Amino acid sequence: MQAPFVSRIVAVSLALFVSPLSAQVVTTGWTAYPSFNSVTAVAAGPDAIWAGASGGVFSYTPASGEITRYTVVEGLNGATLTALGVDPEDGVVWAGFDDGVLNRIDPESGAITSVLDIARADQYASRGVRRFRFAGDSLLVATDFGLVVYDVERSQTRDTYARFADLPAATPVNDALVAPLDDGRPGLWIATEDGLVSAPRDEGNLQVASTWTQDAAFEGSAFSLGLFQGAIYVGGGPDNARDLYRRRDSRTYDRQLFINNPILEIVTSEDRLVGVDPFFIWGLYAEGGRVRMIPEPRTTQVNALALSVDGNVWVGDAQIGLYPVGLPAPGGADQVTFMPDPVRPEGPVTSEFADLVVGPDQTVWIASRQLDGSSAVSRFAEGAWSSFTRTDVPVFANGPRSASAGPDGSFYFGSSGEGLIVFRPDGSIEAYEQDNSTLAPTPGSTTFVVVPDVGFEGDRRWVVNEASPLPLHLFAADGTWAGLPYPPGIPSSNDAQRIAIDDFGQKWLTLRRVGLAVWDTGSDPADPSDDRAVRIAGAGSNGQGLPDSDVRDIVSDLDGGLWIGTARGIAYVFSPGSALDGNAAISWPIIAGTETQGADYLLRDVQVNDLEIDPAGRLWVATTTGAYLVSRSRDGLELAFDTGTSPLPSDDVLAVSVDRVSGMVYFATRQGLVAYQGDATTPQSEATELAVSPSPFRPGGGDASVLVSGLNARESAVRILTVAGDVVFSGDISGGSFRWDGVDGRTRQLVASGVYLVVASGTNGEGQVAGKIAVVR
Repeated sequence: MQAPFVSRIVAVSLALFVSPLSAQVVTTGWTAYPSFNSVTAVAAGPDAIWAGASGGVFSYTPASGEITRYTVVEGLNGATLTALGVDPEDGVVWAGFDDGVLNRIDPESGAITSVLDIARADQYASRGVRRFRFAGDSLLVATDFGLVVYDVERSQTRDTYARFADLPAATPVNDALVAPLDDGRPGLWIATEDGLVSAPRDEGNLQVASTWTQDAAFEGSAFSLGLFQGAIYVGGGPDNARDLYRRRDSRTYDRQLFINNPILEIVTSEDRLVGVDPFFIWGLYAEGGRVRMIPEPRTTQVNALALSVDGNVWVGDAQIGLYPVGLPAPGGADQVTFMPDPVRPEGPVTSEFADLVVGPDQTVWIASRQLDGSSAVSRFAEGAWSSFTRTDVPVFANGPRSASAGPDGSFYFGSSGEGLIVFRPDGSIEAYEQDNSTLAPTPGSTTFVVVPDVGFEGDRRWVVNEASPLPLHLFAADGTWAGLPYPPGIPSSNDAQRIAIDDFGQKWLTLRRVGLAVWDTGSDPADPSDDRAVRIAGAGSNGQGLPDSDVRDIVSDLDGGLWIGTARGIAYVFSPGSALDGNAAISWPIIAGTETQGADYLLRDVQVNDLEIDPAGRLWVATTTGAYLVSRSRDGLELAFDTGTSPLPSDDVLAVSVDRVSGMVYFATRQGLVAYQGDATTPQSEATELAVSPSPFRPGGGDASVLVSGLNARESAVRILTVAGDVVFSGDISGGSFRWDGVDGRTRQLVASGVYLVVASGTNGEGQVAGKIAVVR
């Protein structure tokens, strides 16, 4: 008898889950959506400007206007990018990250390779990359523990310098510079927060601390270095006199700008030096003179800069991306205000995600936070991105809490201080606070209204109001509001966070770190007098009760049950309707187990961030250790994704949401947004023919599976047959689509080339739909 289709997928996926480090990263079917608004590093090549941001790198060619993206899907590391450099010898681009990984990007082929030597140096607690410098065939890498010399021709680490003079071992290096010593010998200068050190580059063993000399004439921290007109320039200084300093032949240092701000980066050409502090850009000229560039108000924090071959300065800003600056001619005004013209690929406004949701119209909505703490919303619709910030929504101030999509396509933004903000399909935006709704501010405030979640029951919207005497509000279709106090059974001191509504209309609320509550709003939802409630508190044992009292999310599934995600695993409620009536024992949470994992519990001790039910009735679990797909039978994993087995840029997955039309699964992670092409879609009741992709299907020749979509029923009996009528696959399918791996259930071998018929019949009399699969071996 043929094994069910899902069972084969479960077996493969669990193998990935058990040993993710040994599994190959599979990028097929993935798309990355980095935010390029916050640029953290910039480098100039012979033809293009390169910029790095959270989750991606892009190049911009000024001559043609061409932009090319590189993301985790192409093989880029997913950690925070901290350094970029372009090798002047061959144009190869190097990217460095806060976890010590180096990526080598070949602009001609687009190939990305990883160098893990620094990341694997676990004798050092911190291994982040701070800056690149190039010296012949050597790549000098300034790191959190010293200077690493990498041989780019041999593709191997040549030396590591982790001790400098009398400085502590593993002193972080901010910058490195190849420049002559005072006696004319080739030298290597190192900038650290404990000052400036140097050593003869070609003499002695630089791994020995005594080879290095600390420059006693330079006081304070050194952040950046540059060689200009034969003199060494240092950005840094003591706390009360940070500046740009020029080293004189007399071995003393002259202040250049008198700004009391640290110069964090220095770039030079034959006729100019450009330095940057967090607020201004400074230029020095060979002919003498200087210029101060004052950024336009949208610029929040200048992170990096590069000097292109045409003399333009390219600036990486923390909020508006990459933009060019043309330095005035020498002798011009000391202060020049410029208007940035940002260059960046489309994407979310920021990667500081709080929540995301996909609406019924396939619009992706993301609730996020900007650098100043204010809220921001990103919207992805019909292949294009748009954003909303305080410029568009003046009430945005204190940060986001939740993202919810209504059945009519409206987006409900729960805030941490500004109440509920609704984005309607017609483009209008309306905010609901204490003045135009029953929402109440937190104790001690008259205006700070917190909304952590919104639930939907037909045309009713149920709004959770944190730290309020009215924790739950009915927002009716006619625009009226009704606020409800906790009924008996829920202590008034509890804080409701997230909401799920079961098939009986009962409201299930997660309570901050003290379990959850079931709330029956009675025959008149707006009247609290007939409300009832019960609380489920504390951690259970022996598979009964909650895995942990810190409940993070709760969702209702297609079978009428409820999934509960906690700080230490997941649980399931089989009969939510019995919580207040009937047998309360069968409404008690059960900690999910799995036969595959023996007597252990499914996802035991995993910290859950978010839950989502896909159209096939399966559970997506977003956790701090990756994302998991739990089978509808609740006893196994069908998929397991982490940074070792997928293009997830971070194992900390903050939120997950499914596009129920396309099957695309979106993951908001700590380091960016990615999407995976899933196989579950909503049934199409009007479907007349099944769709097949790819066509033709080449099993064993590059195609892992074929996607069949267009099923017209919530539950379907599916058969795949040869033209002679032999059944090669049969199974019960939930949702509007499924995948077939091309295996003949009778022989356990891949089927032969030919045309195969697919027939799907709704199990509740919805009718039959059919299609054809062309198989090429």
